[in-house]
Amino acid sequence: MRLLLVLGLCTLVASCGAWRGAERGLPAPVAAAPGSAVFSTSSGVQALNGFRADNGLGPLVVSPALEKAARAHARDMARRGFFDHSGSDGSTVMDRARRAGYSPCYIAENIARGQRSLAEVMDGWATSPGHRRNMLSANATEFGLVRGEGDIWVMVLGRAC
Repeated sequence: MRLLLVLGLCTLVASCGAWRGAERGLPAPVAAAPGSAVFSTSSGVQALNGFRADNGLGPLVVSPALEKAARAHARDMARRGFFDHSGSDGSTVMDRARRAGYSPCYIAENIARGQRSLAEVMDGWATSPGHRRNMLSANATEFGLVRGEGDIWVMVLGRAC
């Protein structure tokens, strides 16, 4: 009986938190695969901007359009079973950003697959010269970061014209 009461209270508390987040317009965390950590946009902002601050750079802001482009590419790769910077239709990150309503003067993309946490993917990108260069670009002012199905991660960094 006590166990049922505890489970009921946990469910109530969890549903209240989700409702408040939706009411405030906050993005819901991505459901994680077993053994994976939950990812949210706010944790992505903290991780990227913390990394940039540690390297003497200012923060970036989240761009809904870049997030949309990143989400579309992650979904495309997951559904079609490939992993590449080129989309299944031959699109580039520039093409996908434009389709999402973004007019880039600067654009860059990081992709990763299989990392089960934000810390793991950020560590991987930080130690890869090309990915690191993208995250530390002084040309970027905005970004979008998503975690897709199958632990596919896409970060798009840009500066609008």
